[in-house]
Amino acid sequence: MIIFECLPFFLSAGVGGYLVLAAFFPSLRHTDWNKWKIYASYNDSKPRFWSRSLGLLKARKPAAEGELTETSANIIYVGLGLALLFIALLGIRHLAGVPEIFPDIFEKLT
Repeated sequence: MIIFECLPFFLSAGVGGYLVLAAFFPSLRHTDWNKWKIYASYNDSKPRFWSRSLGLLKARKPAAEGELTETSANIIYVGLGLALLFIALLGIRHLAGVPEIFPDIFEKLT
């Protein structure tokens, strides 16, 4: 069914819409919305998530962390949100065929 094939794109549209709205409406943001963390990569080829969830291993510590300014966080939220909305629009256009005014860039792949 078309609905199930379009489900990832509907999800992408929902997340993208939330990000754009959260950038413009502060009441939609969570408390630590502008904090970022960078984690170092694993040396282990098979990370043991189940052992970490049972408390046998400690969770990784971030290699770097900080806070973005409100302006730069808004720019990232709007940019990522618009990118996700564009991906959703192209995916739904490819699978469902509407709206016709947007070209189907995936047509050559199928």
